[in-house]
Amino acid sequence: MLNRNNISFHIKGVSGLGITLLFLGALFLAGYPSDGGGTGANNNQEPASTELNLFDSITFDIQLSSSLAAKLPVVTVKLIAPFTVNDIPERIDKWLNAVRKYGGKVELKPDPDYPASRNFGLILDLLDKVYDLAKDMLIYSNAENYNVAVLYKPASGEVTRFVFTLKEAMK
Repeated sequence: MLNRNNISFHIKGVSGLGITLLFLGALFLAGYPSDGGGTGANNNQEPASTELNLFDSITFDIQLSSSLAAKLPVVTVKLIAPFTVNDIPERIDKWLNAVRKYGGKVELKPDPDYPASRNFGLILDLLDKVYDLAKDMLIYSNAENYNVAVLYKPASGEVTRFVFTLKEAMK
């Protein structure tokens, strides 16, 4: 009976909380995947896939969730746009965090499909640092006796010239 004074809803002894719990239970059971040939909510979804492409969309999250729910032995997420380990997108980072949160391991490993180079990159980086140090010592060290004024147009801020002036103590 609906009573307008206290706005309560009762159907032959069942309270609004009871109806809410029944409704939520029905929703939960409707979404639970069925193993047999019965009708479950997953029958309308795409089949689980062992390979997915990472893209920034809730659709990706749903596809990955479905693939993981199917308990496939391996699910591979391929990259469409490259990024480094220091710039992992938030969408996939949430999945990594979920794996860690539920007791799984998140490891960084070199990809065996891309064998390590002879580390020429490290050698070139080292040579670049040595060059910068030598340049600082040999070339830029001559600036130690000077001050510099950066002249610019006040209206636009456009630089017009740099004026190096010998320090007073050096004259």
